[in-house]
Amino acid sequence: MGIPTDRYLLGAFAVCGSLAGVAGAIQVAGVWHKLVPSISGGYGFLAILVALLAGFRALRIAPIAFFFAIVAVGSSQLTLFLGLNSAVGGVLQAVIVLFVILGGGWQLRRAGRRLRGAPLGLEPAAELTETATAQVAPVEQPVSAEP
Repeated sequence: MGIPTDRYLLGAFAVCGSLAGVAGAIQVAGVWHKLVPSISGGYGFLAILVALLAGFRALRIAPIAFFFAIVAVGSSQLTLFLGLNSAVGGVLQAVIVLFVILGGGWQLRRAGRRLRGAPLGLEPAAELTETATAQVAPVEQPVSAEP
């Protein structure tokens, strides 16, 4: 389509990297007034998990991030009120991510069985078979003799 994707990709990397650098500089200079090891608190890894759970859909990111924030803040209170270890919040986040990944893999496996002809002896859904056939067979357009 003529869009220079390499240039836009590198531009996005440069803009996001510069914003991250500015945020880190503000955190160091404005909050702590010194360089502190592991100042980010793992926010980058948490953002990867949020993007994974959201399926790269923008409307899902805010509620999922809010839920993870609730779990992270609430896990520090578990020790005070319930006498539990604060690592329970991280375990809860890990279990949620694991089940979402396993559920997505299970759905892909079921869809693959339908398209291949269901090795369990079940007939594939008609609309999936028609879609697969339409993707394989090219559609030929009639050639007109008129200019």
